[in-house]
Amino acid sequence: SQKRADIDICRKAQVEFNNQLGGALVPIEFLPNLVYLTEQYGIARKVANVVPMSRDVMTVPRKTGLASMGPVAETGTMTPADNSYNNVTLTAKKYGVLYQISRELMADSAVNIADDVARSIAESQAIAEDNAYFLGDGTSTYANQVGLANALPASAYIDVSLAWSAMTVASFTQIMGSVENVNPARLAFVCSRQFFAQVMLRVDKTANQFKELTMGGLGGDATFLGYPVFFSQVLPKATGTNIKSCYFGDFTGGTMLGDRRQLEIQTSDQFYFNNDSIAVRGTSRFCVDIHGDGRGSTYGPVVCLVGD
Repeated sequence: SQKRADIDICRKAQVEFNNQLGGALVPIEFLPNLVYLTEQYGIARKVANVVPMSRDVMTVPRKTGLASMGPVAETGTMTPADNSYNNVTLTAKKYGVLYQISRELMADSAVNIADDVARSIAESQAIAEDNAYFLGDGTSTYANQVGLANALPASAYIDVSLAWSAMTVASFTQIMGSVENVNPARLAFVCSRQFFAQVMLRVDKTANQFKELTMGGLGGDATFLGYPVFFSQVLPKATGTNIKSCYFGDFTGGTMLGDRRQLEIQTSDQFYFNNDSIAVRGTSRFCVDIHGDGRGSTYGPVVCLVGD
């Protein structure tokens, strides 16, 4: 038949789609670039007050109250008054990550494994800092640190009782008008990129149909209602019940990130000697402290938008 004849002809031709007829001679092209898509982290260091620590424990003085000035009659007697002070204590916590890499992989890989591991360790540190700063609940998962999700005054978690799809400009002006004892030049929003796109972008387009929402500027990833917006991908990415969706305030004034020792990356060819592998270790010592204004404020310098 014609089909059989066609098959016989193909079998006799030197072609690359058949290994026996030449395909084995055609190498597969390999691009020595590693594809790795990741989310955005490292926002805690951008918004908090980063304090270098020379010891594992540091105390930072804080003024919590101001002496009152009142009217005084001519030749009248003034009563002495005092400012009040206390301390914010930073206690460094150690974090680390360890890799075991075979010598064969180090020598033979077309991708620079050492560079990739170094970048991965740096990203791991950024994720750990963001998790502690935003999500810390005092448990060992976060080295017993308490972050924004649990350290603010109870009233600072402002529940607008709305799903993301129902939030309006009023939801944001409510939290913007609640912060206390702030430097207005440092006010900013922090949320996930998904919250920005699903809520802030929609709200802005509804209120300003012909206005383009600014991306970047003022030191943030975007701008909303005149304030910079920073994206942190450890924050909620979808609506839900009692979701702490977005933060607003003076993060520099109300929070600290203590930096006892910057990221260190070290290698050893002895630790895994019996496996003929190289150990790569990354360590860092830092801590977070959500100290607020220390004045027993109802809201304080940072507030949280809670949605249902």
